[in-house]
This record gives sequence, C-alpha cells and structure tokens, in this order.
Amino acid sequence: MARARIAKAATTTGRLIDFTQIVYVGETILINLPADSSVEIIGADGVKYNFACPYSDIDTSQWASGMTTAVISNGTTSVKIFEVINPIDITSKYNQLLKIIEEIDAVVEARLHNGGVLSTTINNKTLMNETLTNLYIIRSKYVKQANAELSKINSTSTGNPIKSITTFKRGY
Repeated sequence: MARARIAKAATTTGRLIDFTQIVYVGETILINLPADSSVEIIGADGVKYNFACPYSDIDTSQWASGMTTAVISNGTTSVKIFEVINPIDITSKYNQLLKIIEEIDAVVEARLHNGGVLSTTINNKTLMNETLTNLYIIRSKYVKQANAELSKINSTSTGNPIKSITTFKRGY
C-alpha cells in the first residue's frame, strides 16, 4: 500500500491525521494526505475550515465537539466523517453525575439514620418522601450514566456480555 506524501514545506509537530481518528479539542494536528490534495472541514457547529497543500499545523482549540465532516479533494472528491471530542466536557459531565450520586447517598443515609426525610432536592429535582427502593433505582440509573461517561473517557465499551437473565419463581 502506497503511503501518502506530506509536502516538504509543512511543519510536522502536530499529530498526523487522515480523518479516521478521533480529534481532541485543543490538540495540534497535521493533515496526512497526498501533496496534491485540499481539505474542507465542516465542524459540528457548521463552521468551515479550508486547508490546502502544503499543510501546516492546525490548532483545534476553537473547534466544536461533535461529528465533523472532511471533504477531501485530490482529483476526486471523498467525504470522511470523524469525531471531535472536548475532554473537558466529558469530565465535567462525569463529575456532575458523581455529585448527584453522592447526594442520593446522603439522602439514603439520612433516611437510614434519622428515620425519614420528607423532601429533598437533587439536581434541581424535588423528591417527596421517596422510598428507599425508589432512591436505589434512581441511584442505579445515575451510576449507569456515570459508567458510560467513564467508558467514553477511557475509550472502552460499556456493552454487557450478558444478553438476558431468566428468573424462575415458585408458584405459591
């Protein structure tokens, strides 16, 4: 397989990309395409960026996170879609979910020690005399969301290998 040449005048301090990898907001990238190509990048917010050979380093600190389109022209036109991720957004959402889980844990602990909390507010939602079962259900939903965000941070899959669970009950 022939490798694409990069123009000799390009600076090469950025991470080489061919628009098949994830790009992180704030990193410096360098387009790795043939010397006779040009690229139009259409960001998730609709902003267009045009680049032509010789390519030089590109600062992505102002790019919007989301799915981004690259229209590559080098005699023929091809379109590649890649993802731009803002790591700060992911971690702030994860931290917010952890705070919500801690607040639910505090309500459960108060219910167990003090015998009852009539109402509480968690994440701008007021819960009126919720049972412990309901609190545990709400907590498990937020834990699943936090685990999904953590898997995004770690670039791992959240898929569960168990496809179904069958529960047998005795008839009384």
